[in-house]
Amino acid sequence: MKKSLITVAVASGLLVSGAAFADDTTVYGLAQFEVGSWGGDMTGIQTADNGDGRLGVKSKEDLGEGMAALAKLEYGLDTTGNSSTALKARETWVGLKTGMGTVELGRIKSAYKYFGGVNYDPYNATLLQARGNGGMTGKVGNGGAFGQNGFLSTSMGYSMAMGAVNFRLTYDPDNGGPVTKPGSANGAKGKTLGFGFNGGNFGVIFAYADDGVTAGGGSTNYKSTKVGGMYNMGGAGKISAQYESSKFDGGTASTTVKTTYLDYQFNIDHSNGVDVALGSMKPDATGAQTEKFSRVAFTHKLSNKTKVWVGYRGTDTGYSLGDVNAPTAAEVAGLAPMTSGKQSVIALGMMKKF
Repeated sequence: MKKSLITVAVASGLLVSGAAFADDTTVYGLAQFEVGSWGGDMTGIQTADNGDGRLGVKSKEDLGEGMAALAKLEYGLDTTGNSSTALKARETWVGLKTGMGTVELGRIKSAYKYFGGVNYDPYNATLLQARGNGGMTGKVGNGGAFGQNGFLSTSMGYSMAMGAVNFRLTYDPDNGGPVTKPGSANGAKGKTLGFGFNGGNFGVIFAYADDGVTAGGGSTNYKSTKVGGMYNMGGAGKISAQYESSKFDGGTASTTVKTTYLDYQFNIDHSNGVDVALGSMKPDATGAQTEKFSRVAFTHKLSNKTKVWVGYRGTDTGYSLGDVNAPTAAEVAGLAPMTSGKQSVIALGMMKKF
């Protein structure tokens, strides 16, 4: 009897402790899996997670007088079991929230990526995504952390929301200390900023990125400006669009790439929706073709946290496979689009949040 009472007491204590812990700390995650059938100049069956799986912990401590201490540790979780991409850092930072805004320190979100960008693409981080496939810039700038990919390491971030207006600024002050000179290719002084206005049924965004690399001597500086907007037509669907102008300056030569993206989402009912998207990416290199992106997809929500989808995505570079006139990697300025041939994929996927 005494053992039973002790067991009940210990269990009750753990429940109370767990409840207190849960008040300011949350464990969350997402698991995803896709199967894709490829056509065009790439054929075969592929299973993929596409980097959207994650496991994280968020913590918030009330400090009083309107202040709170924050922390976030989020890591990639590859549902396919690929150990080379599992549990890689996404966001890892500490921060402070006040009435004047929020400061984050560590590995943080890029303002360029999250104003428009991945938030405008309902199939981001899937085989159907626009980024890197002719509809949005992908891994560009120092370490591929800019554009619509990656997170910013060794950075400081400041964000502020005032009613319908939202602002975010990030800056990387770390030049390697006494080992590396300031302004070299390690990304010191890299910065992003974003501004958004949400008017309810419509919104507009502006974003800017500069990877901080000094042009010349084999190093290339990346800068990009983005504008976009969203309009929700209620029962008639929602339209999102953005335009990017990205410049790669090598000191003696530069390349500008212009990228457009247009997306239309229509909800058939509470559980089912259709998406149609178009995009293009055009380097100003001599003779360069326009890379074109297209997508048609259908999603069925099994619940608020679980969904399945099927869709088609096509990318056409304007060149045939192996075309000697196709641009080199340098001519497309590291934006990592396909440089020759055509690509298509029919994908079936499932996502579960927790």
